[in-house]
Amino acid sequence: TTLLLAAAPVNLNTQATAFDQAIARAKEEMLVSPQRADVAASRAQHLARSFANVDARRTGLASSLWLQGEAASRSNKPLEAIALLEQAEQEVASVRPLPHVYANILLSKSGSLIEVGRTAEALPTLQRAHTLFASGRDRRGQAKALITLALLYDSARDRSSALRYFGQAIEAYAADPGLLIAMYLGRGNVYAAANNYGAAERDFFSALKLAERLGSSGIAHIALSNVANVRLLQGKVAEAETLIRRGLSTPGDEATRLTFL
Repeated sequence: TTLLLAAAPVNLNTQATAFDQAIARAKEEMLVSPQRADVAASRAQHLARSFANVDARRTGLASSLWLQGEAASRSNKPLEAIALLEQAEQEVASVRPLPHVYANILLSKSGSLIEVGRTAEALPTLQRAHTLFASGRDRRGQAKALITLALLYDSARDRSSALRYFGQAIEAYAADPGLLIAMYLGRGNVYAAANNYGAAERDFFSALKLAERLGSSGIAHIALSNVANVRLLQGKVAEAETLIRRGLSTPGDEATRLTFL
């Protein structure tokens, strides 16, 4: 009996470690294979169900459902994503203090709501996520929320608001090169839509330099293509063709989707 009692905490620790590993694997796979990420997140959900502590169980289930929702969103299944993210939100809403994952759930949910055109619901959800990130002093989370706000306003053709939020995102957190690339490319697209071609090119070239530094040929190709498009819009056909040839000589890679987690 003594041996069994002594072994119990080890089993609990092992369960928690396996859960953490499954969550880490899901995040790692998300940018490359949402399908494999979903498998890992489902494994984490199974493990979380055995947690004895109620808050730990609810938080664990919410974390796994969040990642399953992310995987569904990245697999072009926004309605399935919303359903999973609403389950995640319900699991963790009663936990106090609110765990950090709650803000991530709201951020992911807002993105899927935008994708299906439910912008009236997306805006307050997104603003709530931003408030939670700010109160938790999570500057990277703030930046992600601001990027999504910028994209939301850009989709409504409110270019000035979109540019303002992209600027705030860059000010909030510029330490993550991958996230900064998304900011520069996103803001560059807004500048281009507003016919501010000089500013658009500056942002696209900033993204290109970062992509080359990271060794991401796929993102470098996107940045070059965007610059070429801006040159075409200005009637600079020969310059655009040169950039297109340069882009074609740059082999693509798998990680070309501009997403973040």
